[in-house]
Amino acid sequence: MGQAQVSQRLIAFVIDGLVFLALAIALVYPLTLIDPDRFRIGSPLPEFASSSTIRSSEGDTTGQISGTWIAATCVAPKPVPEALAATIAPQEPERVLLCSETFLGLGGAHYAIIDYFKAGRTQTGMQGDMTITVTKRGPPARLTVTTDAQGAPLRALYPVGILTFGLMWLVAALGWPTPGKLVTGLRVQSDGGTCRTCRETRRLAPFLLAGLFALVTGFFGAEIAARETLATVVLAARVGFWLFAVWYYVLPLLPDGGEARYDTATGFRVGLA
Repeated sequence: MGQAQVSQRLIAFVIDGLVFLALAIALVYPLTLIDPDRFRIGSPLPEFASSSTIRSSEGDTTGQISGTWIAATCVAPKPVPEALAATIAPQEPERVLLCSETFLGLGGAHYAIIDYFKAGRTQTGMQGDMTITVTKRGPPARLTVTTDAQGAPLRALYPVGILTFGLMWLVAALGWPTPGKLVTGLRVQSDGGTCRTCRETRRLAPFLLAGLFALVTGFFGAEIAARETLATVVLAARVGFWLFAVWYYVLPLLPDGGEARYDTATGFRVGLA
């Protein structure tokens, strides 16, 4: 396989990703109309630029967040819902914003941004017959919690990722040409292999697992964000996935257009129709 076909495979994958992403959003969107806070589209595409503006006037605080694909309007709830304050207990919230977010104008899910100070070092001393304990203020921190419209924390589902690659797997496993391959003129051809489902499972398993990972981490998002160790593990897993993706998908095709690992393992190859 030559370099031209390597670039064609990349173009085909990007086209497939966008087409099946649009289809997944179309399937999830009716659920967001029923319960936009439980079923969320999120931001399935990378943000290239984002900005936020927070204003305070006459005791009221409002905010605007805008990105490449998302937009959010935020207000400071009065009073702060007890369930939100409890997520950082025993620390006190410094500022709380309740936001409504849309993706390309779709959705309308809510979340809260809680700014607070971590607990610092605790010192205990005696003043006469009294024991005085003082806890110093630690570094600033921010916690994002998925909520309903009233600011009550809830567990949300982000099914777009796993649905996108699940649909891609289903179409390819059935032997149908995907939109990307139709546009680029590529076809999956047998090179002694007979299990097309095995080939597509090996090809898309990393992305299916990544979609499942996003579903689970989104569901337990507040717990993960509140614990630095868990947040670090999740970040490391995301970085590790992309490093693995480069090794698994890209390196076998370089420098002279070799065969993909999953094609070699299952007895298939990709060529021009």
